Amino acid sequence: MLPNLGRRERAVTEAKAGSGMLCNPKLAFALQRASRTCRAAGWSGIRGVVLFSIVRFAPPLSAAETVHTADFESGRVPPEWSVSQTEGFEDDEKFLGEFGNQHAKLRLAELPKHEFIRIKCDLLIIRDWDGSSSQAEENGQPRGPDFWNLQVSGGPRLIRATFHTVDYSENGLRQQSFPELDERLLTAAETGAIKKPQPQGEQQFRRPGPQNPFFDNDSSPYKTYRLNLVFPHQADELEFDFFGELHPGYEEESWALDNVTVETLSAKELPPLAAERVIKLWKALGQPATVPAAEACWELIAHPEQAVALVKEHQSELTARDLAQERRNAAIKTLVGQLGSDTFADREAAFRELQVLGPTALAAARQELRAAHAAEIREKLRFLINDWSNRGQPRLREVELRRLRLARVMEIVNNPAAVELLKALKVE
Repeated sequence: MLPNLGRRERAVTEAKAGSGMLCNPKLAFALQRASRTCRAAGWSGIRGVVLFSIVRFAPPLSAAETVHTADFESGRVPPEWSVSQTEGFEDDEKFLGEFGNQHAKLRLAELPKHEFIRIKCDLLIIRDWDGSSSQAEENGQPRGPDFWNLQVSGGPRLIRATFHTVDYSENGLRQQSFPELDERLLTAAETGAIKKPQPQGEQQFRRPGPQNPFFDNDSSPYKTYRLNLVFPHQADELEFDFFGELHPGYEEESWALDNVTVETLSAKELPPLAAERVIKLWKALGQPATVPAAEACWELIAHPEQAVALVKEHQSELTARDLAQERRNAAIKTLVGQLGSDTFADREAAFRELQVLGPTALAAARQELRAAHAAEIREKLRFLINDWSNRGQPRLREVELRRLRLARVMEIVNNPAAVELLKALKVE
């Protein structure tokens, strides 16, 4: 109930409480002027009526607006897509795809004024994805890693992740990087996949054309990942680029999209995080559990100012020198140099010492691989990196987990302050 106010005051209070008063200085000044004129003319009740009408019926600036939606059930693809192929399961449920290493682009123009974009879609991971494994087949070709990407053209990379669907693994490690934002952080196979009812086991997939005898008449399992991502964006045009980086390609693994929705949002629809919530997100970023950490990353991306403030608050901790690690890196650099020694015994001794270091040397070895070394050294580094990767990743300290995850947050936020902080975090 409103307090016992006069008619004008009651109308003003209703307008403020019911609509959230528009804080436009020019509009407020005009209303004050009109009110004084009305009172001078003896129209004492007009101020509240005028204010109520303007505020109550002004278009809501914070309302979400759906700018694209497609479920592909009709088999027709909207013209905003760069691809037009649709396929389906035996129950006639259709989707966009299937694709291997192709690019499927969604281009949207003349977007309404906004500050954020939300994209929702179902990602179907079909057939035998080998996750983050880089083990070689008998023919020497790598079996993986198998990546799927979602990129904003001319903007940030939202997802580059590996997925693992096969039931076997020669080293016993069934690992993928999704839902982590940094592809170097690994978790168990199928983490984040939604459980969908399957008729008589796995739902069957039939691809038009000749069937592949190596895949049980080409009937294949699939896993569904439901994406719901919010990120800063203000331009009136937007292009999403979906694509795979698969080994060996289309015959053994593929992907598809379904139920795609894109919405524009304003900051008013994403109220600031409470201080207690920010503390919880900070804790989650330092834990090995990948799902809470990934959710924390995306929640901070949807609140870019608070994300930047959080990194600034902890910048000294995140960027502190790890003297022990620096000494290890220097030792690894020396050993890598000795891989090119003219003496066979020196080369073999350096190689054996590097082997003993194991996965703890992964980051330094990858950095050395990018340096200008001779082909023989690079070949040995690739062998070591593959071997260490297949042993599982080392347990990282809280500060290292936070640094890697927050670097990806800053990369996607991508405003000037975030770009400077990304440089300070020095994540390669």
